[in-house]
Amino acid sequence: MSRLYVIVRNDLDSMNCGKGMAQANHSGTQFLSQFNGKYPNVVKEWLNEGKGFGTVIVLESAIETLDYFKLAIEEHKLSLYSGVIIDDTYPIKVPKEFLKILSKEAIDYLHKEHNLLEDLESGNCSIMQHTCSWFFVEDDKVDDFKKYCDRFGIRLHK
Repeated sequence: MSRLYVIVRNDLDSMNCGKGMAQANHSGTQFLSQFNGKYPNVVKEWLNEGKGFGTVIVLESAIETLDYFKLAIEEHKLSLYSGVIIDDTYPIKVPKEFLKILSKEAIDYLHKEHNLLEDLESGNCSIMQHTCSWFFVEDDKVDDFKKYCDRFGIRLHK
């Protein structure tokens, strides 16, 4: 049975369970939209393993580990297809006092380099953020994929 593994970042202070679920959903949507056109029979088979949905396993990791893990998985060809979720409007909470003391140049830099959108009165901001990665793993590679998860300390998402 093929599986879609989603690895949500656990090093983002604002990544609570609800945001983690939303990011995992983004992964499934991205996987289906990109992969279905290239491998429609594989997707159909995966979807038919359940009742109209395939197996999805959500794990967690910090970004540094995730980057090295992705390289190892690609090097050993353990994933048929993979992707990265970059959320253009990932919400963060910034203390209002901090936003008020930033110079115009600093705010312009954050807008340009990090796509920061802010509401200076409430402290609600959003930034462009790599929130998770996903890997579609075929049945014959699942055990090896799990071994790499153990080696890299990647565990089930809490």
